[in-house]
Amino acid sequence: MSNSKAEPYGLYFHIPFCLRKCSYCDYYSLIKLDKIDEFVNSLTKEVESRKIEENHLVKTIYIGGGTPSLLSYEHFSKIFEVINQNYKIDPEAEVSVELNPENVSEEYIKQISKFVNRYSLGVQSFDDLSLLFLGRVHNADMAKKAVEIIQNQASENINIDLIYGLPSTSRDVWKANLDKFFQLNIPHLSAYSLSIEEKTKLWADIRHKKIPPLKEENSLEDYNLLIEMMKERNYHHYEISNFAKDGFFSQHNSSYWKGRKYLGFGPSAHSYDGNIRRWNLSSITLYMKAIENNTCYFDYENLSERDKLNEYIMTSLRTFWGINLQEVKGKWGEYLARKLLVNLNKISPENIINSEQNWTLTQQGMMISDDIISDLFFID
Repeated sequence: MSNSKAEPYGLYFHIPFCLRKCSYCDYYSLIKLDKIDEFVNSLTKEVESRKIEENHLVKTIYIGGGTPSLLSYEHFSKIFEVINQNYKIDPEAEVSVELNPENVSEEYIKQISKFVNRYSLGVQSFDDLSLLFLGRVHNADMAKKAVEIIQNQASENINIDLIYGLPSTSRDVWKANLDKFFQLNIPHLSAYSLSIEEKTKLWADIRHKKIPPLKEENSLEDYNLLIEMMKERNYHHYEISNFAKDGFFSQHNSSYWKGRKYLGFGPSAHSYDGNIRRWNLSSITLYMKAIENNTCYFDYENLSERDKLNEYIMTSLRTFWGINLQEVKGKWGEYLARKLLVNLNKISPENIINSEQNWTLTQQGMMISDDIISDLFFID
């Protein structure tokens, strides 16, 4: 298949290793770093085995985790050699990697910059007490230095993650976090409200009353401050949790929100081909054993047209592109488009706005986005 006919794809790689499990994290990860070499061998075998699954042009590559910065230069070399041998990569492809500040050094960034052109740094906070509360390995000074190393050695195309709504954090601390972000001249921010996920350390600590429960009003106040400060400095609020300067939107994550196809490699990684969603086993032991024995290492579901429409509603309404009724009509027909329009018109204008067939959430609507989206879902 020629490039002109090839459909754009993304590749996602889940690297499930961490030095320490953060108190709030429920992503699949483990601390057994002695398995990294064996895991990379299995990962490259999966990449090879899926070569003929689809003909496609890879537009984005994202290496997430876990902590991908625990991989060595040799690991990166091996993974990207296999990627390039088995997939057609767009020369302008966005290639992102997640990093933790404690793993960032000048030499390491110089090495992996041969493969990567976008860096996502798990800062979470520039406040040492907050980092201690979250169970992070790094401190605030290490986070600042990591940003500066990447800027000096590799690229300005940097995202950092910050977390707000901590029970121990004042509004002044959150504002100071944002001020530091602006001082460092970072073009992209992913900001998340601290959430309680079952079976995490944070969940257990709250359950056993070691720390106070989270207050939703604190998160809402932090979020409002975030939106206002980003707007003042001309960052686009292009997704509920994501803000960027012109030219620095995450192309990989945007492809998820726009319903494009992608392949996921590694334990717990998801894939989507437009009709089928599949996910790999959430166990590195079972994953590696299945890869070695050439047995099944994933499960899947066939998506109905209603499933696809609901996913479109969910992802589109999270972004500033919004729901486009002409697109809905073209993909799912006039009946469902009209029915969706009726339901959209039931939402208060304080929470949603309609501009030239595009429906987007207001700032107030973003505060209750989950409720609005679930109310719009089509139930069979």
